Order: sequence, then structure tokens, then C-alpha cells
Amino acid sequence: MRNLVKHKLMAGLPAIGTWVSIGHPDMTMYLADMGFDWLVCDMEHSAYGPETYHTLVQSMLYARDKCMPLARIPWIDLIWCKKVLDAGAMGLVLPRVDSAKMAKEAVRLMKYPHRARGVQVHASRRSATRTTSRPRTTRYSSSQ
Repeated sequence: MRNLVKHKLMAGLPAIGTWVSIGHPDMTMYLADMGFDWLVCDMEHSAYGPETYHTLVQSMLYARDKCMPLARIPWIDLIWCKKVLDAGAMGLVLPRVDSAKMAKEAVRLMKYPHRARGVQVHASRRSATRTTSRPRTTRYSSSQ
């Protein structure tokens, strides 16, 4: 998916969005339907986590070509980054980034470790609806 917010900003247009602190999928569905360009689901100051975030993103799917899901995580952590990115976040809002070193580490955590030895990638739940004889799996090695 194309980053619609980045595209608008590069064209000199405003990208309008809002923050979501209520962990109910109707909220993100209605807000996406209202025409916001982005929604940040705040998991730092709200009482929900990655499981609820997944349902919030799923309720936005029909408007995915118009509204970009973003996530604010409680702290910079590999597991948090992976969970919300796997759930469908197109970007993260990170708290307490106080130095260039922290910013570089955050970017590293968000990138796929394609050069890691023996990393195995499984297809997402959405692609599981395709008819295949076996699960779609790709193996990457450091020699690729």
C-alpha cells in the first residue's frame, strides 16, 4: 500500500487525522468513514494493547485506500513494534525518543531482518484464504 499521508505532505497538501483512545472498532470505522487521512491508536495512554489494536485496524480495512492506520506504542520495544506492524500499522508514533541513537534503534526494530540467518516468514491471515496445498513459507539466509 502506498503511504497516502507522505504522498499528500510531499505534494504540499495537509494530512488530517486524529487520535483514538477508545478501544472499540466502531470508533475507527466511523472515523475512517468520516474522511480522516490517518488515525493514531494510542496504546501508551489507553487501556488496550495489540490484540485490540488488531480489531481497530480490521474495522478500518474497507477505507484502507483513504485512511492510514498508525499506532502509538508504550515504549520502543521489538515485540511491540512487531505486533502492531503485523496487525496492520502503516507507521508508529514512538514515545520518549531522546537521542539520535534511540531513533536509529527504533528504525532498526521496524525493519524486516531479511539478512538474518534462518529467518522464516509465514503468510498473513489475510492471504490464508487463498487456496494452496500447503502454507506459504519463504526461507531467507545470509547468502541471499
